[in-house]
Amino acid sequence: MGRFFLLFLLISSQSSWAKDNVARVVAPSVTYCDTNSSSLHAVFPAHVKETFICEGKTYNGTCWPGYTGSIQAHCCDVLGWVKVKGECKEPAPPTDECVTNSSSLHAVFPAHIKKTLICTGKTKVYNGTCWSGYSGSVQAHCCDIEGWVALKGSDCKKVPPHPSPP
Repeated sequence: MGRFFLLFLLISSQSSWAKDNVARVVAPSVTYCDTNSSSLHAVFPAHVKETFICEGKTYNGTCWPGYTGSIQAHCCDVLGWVKVKGECKEPAPPTDECVTNSSSLHAVFPAHIKKTLICTGKTKVYNGTCWSGYSGSVQAHCCDIEGWVALKGSDCKKVPPHPSPP
């Protein structure tokens, strides 16, 4: 009901009354849809004209960075893009636990370890297990917002491939 009422108001505001008390509708200027939809958390194609009645054409939107999913809309009107299907979901809030898999150190660390703001070195030492294809010994004394902080001298190095026999 809200969209139809808004359409009536829009037409009424663009009408002019002649001396014979007959409404004359003034053609509205072309308005293009905003490519960035804050209500749908997505970006849609540029140069799509705003419309009063949605037709069959469908436009694919791209979710904002950090948002996941897919979304389609079939038009936009004075209220914005009209969703057909899909959704752009908000990113999960950051966790206060360290990730167990460290891609920078090529190792797996124990689960359920809390992140810290400052690694002081006066904390417990955690042993990591090198990934398959890596060898060495890696230890970390904490993890912060950027990941695990390895102790000096501990490292998982990539194992070189074995040469093929001639």
